[in-house]
Amino acid sequence: MDSQNPYQAPSAYQLPAEDVEELGDLPLQPASPLRSLVRWSFVCFISAAPSFFWGMVIADENFAMKGAAMVTGVLIFVAMYTAVDCTRQIRKLMTDRTFRLVAKIVYGTRIGMSILFPIGLYIDMIFGLFSIAATTTVFQIDHQQGPLAPLADSFWAFLATTLFQGVLLNFFLFAYALVVLAFVLAIKYIRAH
Repeated sequence: MDSQNPYQAPSAYQLPAEDVEELGDLPLQPASPLRSLVRWSFVCFISAAPSFFWGMVIADENFAMKGAAMVTGVLIFVAMYTAVDCTRQIRKLMTDRTFRLVAKIVYGTRIGMSILFPIGLYIDMIFGLFSIAATTTVFQIDHQQGPLAPLADSFWAFLATTLFQGVLLNFFLFAYALVVLAFVLAIKYIRAH
């Protein structure tokens, strides 16, 4: 009598042992850079839509240059998110149902806020104002005699503003994720007891 499980995948289709680690109920899957790139492109560009709106509203001229700077900034975040998402540590973390749930809630909320017309615009406006203030200080836009003044209306100034706003929003998302994690863990604890 054959003792092999007839429903088990042939060994040629099984993952290498180093890529299969049971954590919770889900095995650790190999990273898919293309799938990660598509996912983070969707998340980042939808999340950036309100910022594009404000950027184009306040852009009195040089729409193409300012738009290119904003798109470049978003692409930098897409590349960073994709690279981090493909690391073994993040893949291990995402096999945990709790962390997957928190990530879905956090990024689902972010996308939802961007899609809901007034909410996303106000949130991005607040973070945009902080990033503009930081950029005007760094590029000395208010002090036209400063050594960086020629860069004030440049691709680099708008790219810096986009990157700074993205960093601020990511700190906000991280803080929000900690709050969501605390609530999820508290609910799990209450259900267990």
